[in-house]
Parts: sequence; structure tokens; C-alpha cells
Amino acid sequence: MANWKALPRDSLGLLVSEGQPASEGNGYVDLSEFVSCTEVSLDSCHVDESARGHGWQFVLEELAELSRLEDNWDSQGAIAPTENVINGASNLANDLAALDYPPPHRVVPSPNGTIYLEWDTPTVFQEIEVTSACEAECRRVDRGTERTSAWLLKWC
Repeated sequence: MANWKALPRDSLGLLVSEGQPASEGNGYVDLSEFVSCTEVSLDSCHVDESARGHGWQFVLEELAELSRLEDNWDSQGAIAPTENVINGASNLANDLAALDYPPPHRVVPSPNGTIYLEWDTPTVFQEIEVTSACEAECRRVDRGTERTSAWLLKWC
């Protein structure tokens, strides 16, 4: 597991970006810099568990399935996720699971070779787009508000 001390989370247990320090001024969030956050158990996460498939094991199985994709998997020129991206997504999933982070509702490949982990609740939509073995772009929209957030994660 990456050397993370804590993840900042909201009342649903999802990542928040407010107040996150950027490591070395490079625009990345280095999660090892966090020393405190609001810990949220899965019991307090107001998300329908049935929408999550079978938890993190299901996510890892979905990621393994993505390794079978070949270029042009969508018949429109999509690039298949590389082993590097799949390993990065799997490592991130294992780390998030170990931190009791709620599993995503969906795991989907993008046409540009990245992998999305998506959380979709009545109040929040959040996605983590894994772009390499150690980096991801995060986006979050708080429904019913004009608040949106975007930030970068770097975990190795």
C-alpha cells in the first residue's frame, strides 16, 4: 500500500479536494502529506450497497477484465488500457479498499486508454481517471450546487 496517512473525505466517505496541499508545487496531491481527516465508516455512507456490485473484489475483477481489451475495442478507434494503467488502477483500488474507502459504482475504460472509477450518489458524482501506474485525475460535482472540484492524485 502507498504510504498514505489519511484521505480527506466528506460525509459520504468520498474524496474532497478543499484544503489539499499540492506536493512540491507540481499540482499533484500527495496523499502522504495528510495527517488528519474526518474518518467515515461505510455504515454512514448513504449509498445503496446493491449498486456497488460486490464491493472491491468486484472492482478488481472488472479491472482484470479490462486487460482483455484490444485497441479499437469500441469499433471507433479506442485505445485499450495498457498494463501500466491497469496495474495503477488495481493498486489504487487495493489501497482505497485498505483505507475503508467506499467502492465505486462503476469501472469503465475510456477511449483514450485510461480507466475511470465512478461514484454516483444522489448528492455527489465523483470520478477518478487513472492515467498511469501512479497518477490519476479526480473530478467531483456536488449535485444541487455550483460546486465542482478537480485535482490530481499521485500515489507512488
